[in-house]
Amino acid sequence: MQKKMFMKNYLFHYLHHKRTISIAFAGVLCGISALVFTFFAQAVRLDNLLSPFPWLVTHSISALAGTVVVFLFLMLLCFLFRRVWISATVAGLCIFAGSYACFFKQAYRGDPMLPADILLAKDAAGVAGGMDLFPTVSMVVFGIAVIGMAIALFPFHLKKPSIKQQLLQTIGTGVAMVVWMTGVLWYGPIPKALGLSPIPGRAKHLYDSAGFITGFMSYLGHLSPQVPQGYSSATKTAALQQLPAKQSPTSTPDIVVVMMESYYHLGNYPTVTGCESLTANYNALAKEGVSGVYYSDKYSGGTADMEFGALTGFSTSFLPEGVVPYVQYVSKNENFPAYPSYLKELGYKTIAIHPFDGSIYHRNSAYPNMGFDSFVDMDSMEHTQTAGKYISDQQAAEELIQQYEQACSDGSPVFLHMVTMQNHIPNLPGEYPEEYQATGEIPNVPTYYQESFKSVITGLRDADLMMKQITDYFRTVDREVIVLFFGDHQTAIGQQDGVELLDITKQLEGLSAQEQWQYTHTVPYLMWSNQGCDFAGSDGGSFPPYLLLPTFLSKMDGPISPWFQWLYSTRDTLMGTSAGWILQPDGTISSTASDQQKQLLQLQHTLQYAMMFDS
Repeated sequence: MQKKMFMKNYLFHYLHHKRTISIAFAGVLCGISALVFTFFAQAVRLDNLLSPFPWLVTHSISALAGTVVVFLFLMLLCFLFRRVWISATVAGLCIFAGSYACFFKQAYRGDPMLPADILLAKDAAGVAGGMDLFPTVSMVVFGIAVIGMAIALFPFHLKKPSIKQQLLQTIGTGVAMVVWMTGVLWYGPIPKALGLSPIPGRAKHLYDSAGFITGFMSYLGHLSPQVPQGYSSATKTAALQQLPAKQSPTSTPDIVVVMMESYYHLGNYPTVTGCESLTANYNALAKEGVSGVYYSDKYSGGTADMEFGALTGFSTSFLPEGVVPYVQYVSKNENFPAYPSYLKELGYKTIAIHPFDGSIYHRNSAYPNMGFDSFVDMDSMEHTQTAGKYISDQQAAEELIQQYEQACSDGSPVFLHMVTMQNHIPNLPGEYPEEYQATGEIPNVPTYYQESFKSVITGLRDADLMMKQITDYFRTVDREVIVLFFGDHQTAIGQQDGVELLDITKQLEGLSAQEQWQYTHTVPYLMWSNQGCDFAGSDGGSFPPYLLLPTFLSKMDGPISPWFQWLYSTRDTLMGTSAGWILQPDGTISSTASDQQKQLLQLQHTLQYAMMFDS
């Protein structure tokens, strides 16, 4: 009893005994706090309390680069509030929240949290319902550390200065932060020497070496689109002259594009059994059309990126890492260059369908700017029955057919674009009734992952049935219709405490970075026509999202814009670039481009920049 009273009195005395400290001592406390936050941010990102020790030894300079920013931020808060505990609490909570989000984004999506993600917090929350986001042990320890530091630092405060002194201290620290971030983390020779220069699609690689704080701060300085090297009005004009002249199309078939949520062919799980029927309709249709795999920009998320690439022919490799073009660019440009706008000039009716909230990723404002006459979302659909958590693929197909019949009633050519939703994460165990679930097994995995797998393959089965449903209908139509089906990305199966099925089966162990990327980014596509196809049964090649429509329209003799025509003509030199990889015409992948390919990429970057930002 006496011991408890002593501790209580001691704590009361400690918290109420204010200690005025010098700026130097405040700097020491802020320096210690910055190191602690750097340590725990890395521990949370990797979910391992021991992982920061070897990392700090092998990457001490890179870690220090970000730690200095945190230190200066802590000092800035100290000069503003004159309380060390406020400084440590605010900074600690910010870094805790960032590392928490980084861990789960990396677990579900394969890439870490980036500065651009902050702008998408509302959209991410809209599609994250039901995910397992409970704190890990590392997060709990970090949270306790922040609370403990706040208590320990509570009595310490800086002497109240004159207004002039406080302004000088605050402004001076702010300037020091800007100078440090600009000179050390963003520009000049130092970032390159430290390996802090971001590479498209390789954010995880940078975070692995530099840590969460340094990596995040490095990308913070690269939020604006990069101007192509040597860009000017003259180079812009010269580049645009490389595009073919506009020509009247030889045919104007109705065009249907269906992007299927989390649709792929389970090549990552070679031991799976009982899933042969999941691709029965795809396989049959592939014999009538053109099929293959393309390389998705993202893993287990980023649907809007692939959709943007397909509809515009623009590469996300030339854009800041982590941005969602619909949000940052398309929704803010009333005349954004995109394929639907080109078709409207040809007299097409253009319709977009998405069986979910139309405001997610600003589709409700991006679609009209891209040339869509109308957008049908879940609130305006007539067919809204669900399968699992979302509107079913079967109902989405019914909506597509209904919208098509209404649109073509006056004889106008029609462009219909639909993004499905049924197979979206979280794909939890029991998402579908047992009698509705598809059958399939993966041996030697825990029950949670086995049941999550069944939820995923149920969605894959229904997507396959939807392809038959749509093509069966268009076989009965007396108008020429060409159809493109493609998945948006692979999906993480059975996320629990940051561990997914690929981690359980260890399929990625021993693979190089290139092999891992290929393993997790190949996604199927299928090109089909109700009038038959000259290339029936052929493989269309492997390429990034921005070559999907140029290839489809070329193979199926659809109306092709000058931009798409130019993109398709480059396939003999380069099948595209994605995540820093060079896709060769022979199907191989390399990390470096030839001189001819570099020149082509420079021209492509110039053309894309001119059309997106300088039109």
